[in-house]
Amino acid sequence: MIRGYLSRGAVRRPFISARFRFPSLDNRLYPVELLVDTGADRTFLSPVDARRMQIDITALPQGSPSIGVGGQSLTRTIETVLILQNF
Repeated sequence: MIRGYLSRGAVRRPFISARFRFPSLDNRLYPVELLVDTGADRTFLSPVDARRMQIDITALPQGSPSIGVGGQSLTRTIETVLILQNF
């Protein structure tokens, strides 16, 4: 079982603590807080988190655009190992 938590505020959303490892970079583990979206086709890392992890998103290959209710956004891709466990 993976245990998460609900965000605080008026709208409570489910999050889990996880870690990313990027084999094409330095293989370091980066802690992240992920919004659990069971209807999503992909997992996204925000530009703010990419900067925090010192990932140059402009150097990554362009991915398929993300299309949703709010519109469309360009994406970049990177191979990632996602580690889910209780930390």
